[in-house]
Amino acid sequence: MKILLINISLRPHSEKIIFPIGFGYIATAVERAGFEFEILDLDVLRLSDEEVEEYIKRLDFDVVAFGCIVTGYKYVKKLAEVIKKYKKSVQEGKKFSL
Repeated sequence: MKILLINISLRPHSEKIIFPIGFGYIATAVERAGFEFEILDLDVLRLSDEEVEEYIKRLDFDVVAFGCIVTGYKYVKKLAEVIKKYKKSVQEGKKFSL
């Protein structure tokens, strides 16, 4: 099973980039469970919407995981639509927090 972990950028115009520790915990758990995964760190890469869409379009994955705090809701909703546009078998999962 291939998993795509997406770290969205909550402050795209900020020069300071801090990797979220919770995201690191999730990536570590996925790796320790033996799953193949890739990280798309939008906070570091600062990709345009078009570049993100092209990335999603060409990737092959079974599961995608991402989340945010309330200020990122609009972006996450748009991202989910892009994913569903190209990956028809992807369904929205349950929402949870650690």
